[in-house]
Amino acid sequence: QPKPNIDLQGLFDEVRREMPTQIPTIPVKARLKGEWLEFSISNAPEVGSLSFFPADGDYVDEFQPVKTEKTGNQRVIKVPLKPKAKVPDTLSGLLVAEKPWDTSGHRALTISVALQSPSTSTSRLPLTLLFAFLGGLILNVMPCVFPILSLKALHLVQISGESRSAARREGIAFGAGVLISLLSLAGLLIILRASGHALGWGFQLQSPPVVWLLLVLLFALALNLLGLFEFPVLLSSLASKNSGRGWTGAFASGLLAVAVASPCTAPFMGVALAAAFALPALGTLLVFSSLALGFASPVLLLSFFPSLLSFLPKPGAWMNTFKKILSLPMFAAVAWLVWVLLRLCGSSIVPGITLAGLVLATGLILFGRGQKTYPPKKGLQGAGLLLLLASILFPALFLKTATSEVAVTHSDRIPWSEEEVSRQLASGRTIFIDFTAAWCLTCQVNERVTLSRPEVQTAFRQRNVAFLVADWTRRDPAITAALHRYGREGVPTYVILHPDAPAPRLLPEILTPALVLEALE
Repeated sequence: QPKPNIDLQGLFDEVRREMPTQIPTIPVKARLKGEWLEFSISNAPEVGSLSFFPADGDYVDEFQPVKTEKTGNQRVIKVPLKPKAKVPDTLSGLLVAEKPWDTSGHRALTISVALQSPSTSTSRLPLTLLFAFLGGLILNVMPCVFPILSLKALHLVQISGESRSAARREGIAFGAGVLISLLSLAGLLIILRASGHALGWGFQLQSPPVVWLLLVLLFALALNLLGLFEFPVLLSSLASKNSGRGWTGAFASGLLAVAVASPCTAPFMGVALAAAFALPALGTLLVFSSLALGFASPVLLLSFFPSLLSFLPKPGAWMNTFKKILSLPMFAAVAWLVWVLLRLCGSSIVPGITLAGLVLATGLILFGRGQKTYPPKKGLQGAGLLLLLASILFPALFLKTATSEVAVTHSDRIPWSEEEVSRQLASGRTIFIDFTAAWCLTCQVNERVTLSRPEVQTAFRQRNVAFLVADWTRRDPAITAALHRYGREGVPTYVILHPDAPAPRLLPEILTPALVLEALE
């Protein structure tokens, strides 16, 4: 029976520390800038001087020094390139530091990162702004946004005959609500990422309290559409003393439209969002301003040109019927958000959600009963508001993100991890990575329409493809870092990795069975 040589243990430990490693919590981005290859590393510790050794290709000028800069938590490594060098689309190699990257003592960081396209540079900013505007325009017909915009159009029908100036003010207020909310989200994400947080677009829906507040808003709006209560007019009446009534409600409609549109942005904005966050902060905010303008443009057009509403019937009883019909997708959205909360927090919150929902409904109904009496019963309205406040404070008492792993719903699917990717590639298997989230509506549609289809499942089995699920429902820095490496800011993202092909293949955000089958060939 051989015995271990204790004297050599330290030597083996030292050799292991010198071996390259992957650190998912340290995301790396790469782009070309003139005669330099720039690596941008977030959350990088103080590691001293850095060098890059490419795994393939002869494009690095070894006779020129590597430059490093640091701004906030961002470390930029500028690698000199040979004249007219051809740089591959995917960069693989080693980033070797003077000091260890982490407590394990590793100095060589293994990277495989997609080279950001030239469209992410400021020279292509006008094209990025155009695509952001078109993406915002298309968002208006997404199922999570259309009911709110329909209500706004109905309201414009009501007031257009009274005062054109009032309709214009409300259109501008709606646009301001959209602009401020989108810029606030983008600015918050920029600040959090600069301070070291690994976040991507949609990060707000990874927070149970935010999901609950959105659920409360949609549930209240659904009951409002059924006529059980009316939203208070206090703010509008205050505003009327200055600049005309109704603008505060229009502003709030803009805020709400952006809140419910967040899960729908990925199909048309995935690449544009990645391009936006690769720009300096001012460029990012310009892209989101263009997105806001595209999103708000239909309401702005209708408010400034009310003749466009002439195809609709004159205001009448049909509007109340239409409002009740619009409550159905709102209730469907509420059911979906309940499911998202269960995925975020686990089934233990079911009693708390049920109780809070009853309190919320009771409060809104009491408030509505107090409104409909003459004179209005302030006591009933006050009791309703207290119950409403209690239901809003519910997250502080019950909602906490579960710490257990999210279950994979299909037996032939494997939870994603960097180690699992390396293991499957080492075994010679092709990998399909599904970056998804419960709050991403497009992800759920792709799952049911394409990925769960029998012919697609059969193709995965016949080709021995490893199906890895990276569930981003809850905040996960490793998944965020992986998305950044593939040049994406959010979900859905679909990646195919072949063991004999160095470059990953990224599929579109909207999948079809034919597209997936062709990609697997």
